Amino acid sequence: MLMTIVIIIIVVVFDKWEELHMLASEPREQHVLLAEQVEDATNGLFSALSSSAVCVGASPDCRVETHPCERRTLEMVREPAGHALCWRGSRQTDAVLAALCPFYSWKRVFLSHPTTCYRTTCPGPCDSQPCQNGGTCVPEGLDRYRCLCPLAFRGEAHCAPKLSLACRIDVLFLLDTSAGTTLEGFLRAKAFVKRFAQVVLSEDSPVRVGVAGYSRELVVAVPVGEYQDVPDLVRSLDSIPFSGGPTLTGSALQQVAERGFGSATRTGQDRPRRVVVLLTESRSQDEVAGPARHARARELLLLGVGSEAVRAELEEITGSPEHVMVYTDPQDLFNQIPELQGRLCSQRQP
Repeated sequence: MLMTIVIIIIVVVFDKWEELHMLASEPREQHVLLAEQVEDATNGLFSALSSSAVCVGASPDCRVETHPCERRTLEMVREPAGHALCWRGSRQTDAVLAALCPFYSWKRVFLSHPTTCYRTTCPGPCDSQPCQNGGTCVPEGLDRYRCLCPLAFRGEAHCAPKLSLACRIDVLFLLDTSAGTTLEGFLRAKAFVKRFAQVVLSEDSPVRVGVAGYSRELVVAVPVGEYQDVPDLVRSLDSIPFSGGPTLTGSALQQVAERGFGSATRTGQDRPRRVVVLLTESRSQDEVAGPARHARARELLLLGVGSEAVRAELEEITGSPEHVMVYTDPQDLFNQIPELQGRLCSQRQP
């Protein structure tokens, strides 16, 4: 059996750059990478592997970023050192020519060359900043963590008293995965849902949660209530991809009204209140008023969480400024969790 060996070189400090290019596999620009710091060496290896056919096991949310940097090579350079009298021949056989000639010194110097460095960023268990009140999040593996809490909050989960939802509701988080909201905005929304689940839901909670994403089409990633426990729900969120397509919020609302909560036939008092929590940072590219009215007519309570840029559209979708929560930065987004918890159980049936 024929075996292929791929040589990938990660450089931290090395002056013989040309030798590394001779050793690495083709194409060399993909297999010789520079790490400015020692801590980036492992990251650089992951970057090379995740962009190579050798390994395709990277998380779907991991991305390889490039940024300009410099590589240094140790080279011998010649520098002018002055002039000295020297003798040169002349065309006349019986004559010589005296003239000043330059002379040089040689020394080793480090030369800097512009190049490209690589860094891979992946979601981690502490991305949602689950530890509150000054607590420190310590990752323990890919999806586990623990909180180091201040003395006043020791013994409390996430360094804060447990929020709870005492009302009986079904909640569908609707995440914008379009290019307009950007990958960073999408990851913030996922982190928000993770933290909400971690600090609000409990084993005996009457609340059932589902998660869907949308761009061009609605994709229900976690059907309402179909998870084993909170950790299982949090793990399922990592499988939701960023689509990067158009922002069709109106179409998504129409589809949520038709199939977002499954095909349950319970009606009246037997059916829990159904709530849609829309998280977006991008204005819709289709009409939202009609689909939003249709969703509210189907007895769905619409709540909106977004940036200031989409406040007016969220008010149009939800039908009331009281149903909209606006944040100014990522930490302010997480501060909306108690506000959302309060509104979920205080709003009347639409």
